[in-house]
Amino acid sequence: MSFLLSNNSLKDFQEKLPKKKIVTIDYGNSNPHRGYFLDGNLLDINRLPKDWDLSNENDSTFISSVSKDFPNQFDDLWRESSFNDMPVHYSRSLGQDRLLIASFLYQALGKEALIIDAGTFLTIDLVTKEGFMGGWIFPGPSVYLNSYGQGERLPNLGLDKGKYSPVGDQNDKNDLPKNTEEAILFTLPIYLKGILLEVLKTPNNKTIILTGGCSELVEKALPTNTKIIKEPHLIHYALYFHGVKVTEE
Repeated sequence: MSFLLSNNSLKDFQEKLPKKKIVTIDYGNSNPHRGYFLDGNLLDINRLPKDWDLSNENDSTFISSVSKDFPNQFDDLWRESSFNDMPVHYSRSLGQDRLLIASFLYQALGKEALIIDAGTFLTIDLVTKEGFMGGWIFPGPSVYLNSYGQGERLPNLGLDKGKYSPVGDQNDKNDLPKNTEEAILFTLPIYLKGILLEVLKTPNNKTIILTGGCSELVEKALPTNTKIIKEPHLIHYALYFHGVKVTEE
């Protein structure tokens, strides 16, 4: 089984890269997972325990980690305010996953793209021919829902995709929440729609890239007929691309 890129431009770019055997690890804020590349093809992805010891990995493993204690394997790709020939108009505090995905798309697409990565946090970044232009960090769906647990008598609800409710007619009494759990869960699409409508309100021809574990929820909240490119395993392809770059230098 192979996990293929869906977009032809990205697929063509990936196929031109050197064919190597590389392991990739996305060690984010939750649900770390490992990808296996053979001859440039992503053959398998599996989850890792949250306490996985990254120090045991070998030199053919490339890791995107939120941990400040883990050394950055891609530091040598920085040149003053550019990363891997991509100008970066943002401080060096930029998260590694955001940086690697943006750099991969900058090289592969060569045009303006809005990157929506829906995970523990919802990040929305803009890449143009001028480089990485900046972006936003919002609480992701699970963080947003869990924030209600700070209330004295409000439930701390986990992310349950089956209870996701599209925004109905709020003037119709039959569509209004009828209990506390619904009163919380039904705010999620309103929250997501509000963010996306604000970010996307400026007319443009940007390519919209959607990735991350909660991308299904974000896709439902996008305005009708929004054209998107869905790439659920984009971070692994970005790690492979930069892993190849590092091993060749």
